[in-house]
Amino acid sequence: MITFFRKIRQKLIDSGSVTKYLLYAMGEILLVVIGILIALQVNNWNEERINNKKEYDYMIQLKQELEENIDFINGFYLDRYDRKVQALEMVRDFYHGNYLIKDSTNFAIEVGYGAVFATKTFRTSTAVFEEIISTGNLALIKDEKLRRLLIEYYDWSSSLLEALKEYDSGYLIAINSYRPFNNLYSERIDARDATYLIEKVKTDKFYQIATGELTYAHQAIDFMKTIKMDALEIIVIIDELLEAK
Repeated sequence: MITFFRKIRQKLIDSGSVTKYLLYAMGEILLVVIGILIALQVNNWNEERINNKKEYDYMIQLKQELEENIDFINGFYLDRYDRKVQALEMVRDFYHGNYLIKDSTNFAIEVGYGAVFATKTFRTSTAVFEEIISTGNLALIKDEKLRRLLIEYYDWSSSLLEALKEYDSGYLIAINSYRPFNNLYSERIDARDATYLIEKVKTDKFYQIATGELTYAHQAIDFMKTIKMDALEIIVIIDELLEAK
């Protein structure tokens, strides 16, 4: 092709026609410009295709991460928090004389269950979102609403979990001082320890501690449900965007 154009150019030079040569030169320049524009367009198309693939993959991964968080909240937190609340309500009912102990050992075990999550072992997965932020790829997610909700969700959930970690009613320390705790045999308790624990549960001091822990438990449940509902909202939006692709 290059040889072909060289021959044409040489013939025009030999003919001595300046006008024809200038027209040829302009045509050659135009072809070069068109070639460059086509190359740029092809490059832009290729880059857009790559970015669209990244966006699609990120949305799939975000959806999976959010679904895992929801499953974890349901199975690990909310189900166990229900029993925690029941145990703390039982403590308060016993203090007011509205609960009759049928088995002192089982009662002591349930009182101990009120200390579940007192060590504030909260976590949700954030690895996918952190990767998107650290690589500067948040802009690849074109939907403005989804970007905003993702930022709000991960910032908000992180703040909520950190706020929960700050609270300490003293319930766990009190329970462990009334009876020894063995993680391998968490549902076992010596009858003497059970008797001693029941005596302590009836005191004003422990009632106040249990009330504080119950307040914390209700707040934790509300926070977890908020995180869950926000995640569900984002999943709906992601599904809609994926279906549109």
